Amino acid sequence: MTAFNDPNLPFLPPELEQEIFEIATLQHPDSIPNLLLVSRRVRQWVETIKYRTIFPHHQHSLSIRHRSTCSEDELLEAIESKSKSADFFRERVRHLFVEGLDETELETVFSVCDNIRSLVILSELKHPGHFFSLKQLTTLRPIRLGLYFNELVQATDTQSPHPLLTSVTHFDLFDMRLKDDIADRLALLPALTHLSIWRSSATPGQVSAVLTSCRKLKALVAIDNWRKEPFPEFHTEDASYSADLRVVSVILHNPQYLHEWVTGTYGGIDFWARADVFIGKRRRGEIEASTRH
Repeated sequence: MTAFNDPNLPFLPPELEQEIFEIATLQHPDSIPNLLLVSRRVRQWVETIKYRTIFPHHQHSLSIRHRSTCSEDELLEAIESKSKSADFFRERVRHLFVEGLDETELETVFSVCDNIRSLVILSELKHPGHFFSLKQLTTLRPIRLGLYFNELVQATDTQSPHPLLTSVTHFDLFDMRLKDDIADRLALLPALTHLSIWRSSATPGQVSAVLTSCRKLKALVAIDNWRKEPFPEFHTEDASYSADLRVVSVILHNPQYLHEWVTGTYGGIDFWARADVFIGKRRRGEIEASTRH
């Protein structure tokens, strides 16, 4: 009789065993190569966690509660090695944050990772009009999305949204200056409920137009990474903007965005969740309506 067959040894229920290995995978990513060798069932659990959320390895990401279990480069290498089927990645990759891959590499990734729920594209695109016209991009249906909207506009017309946007509820715009017709374009998004922009990227008139045109919009988060008192000019120049209960100001430094994004993918309290709570308190009169942050 081997030790593994000894009936006197303690036995853990499979669901508890799975939870233990998943926690170990998340909290100790460096142990993944060893965990993959434990058994076939453990390998399945670990690989599911490993490839679920992909984001870059950064020095500042070490402070993130859930550190990166797989970077964008590691994902690309795994796909190009063809050691696993396209279905393997399609079934596992759910949240993707890319900033260092070029257009050809992104095309490879999206050719198999087409069931993504949360997507951030910060990569430098040399030909954005062509890139966003790729078939791989038109079949993606993320719920949460972050990108440079002006680049995406190059591949769309003014009458219908890009297919990538048809299911988006939470949209982060990274543009430093939004185009004049931003309200008209955002109004085409059928599911949009939450929008974030840089404080200086839009005029008061543009913001008011967005609030009016996007009927389902529940929150507009205006992000500032340095100012202690956001939007003083908005308060004086546009009364309808300053009175709208859906507008929230957030101080968020660039490295913090990745932290917030990762937190959200794991169901944690990110800036969107805090904004919803804040707006709810404002509507119930628990805080003054004029309070913005």
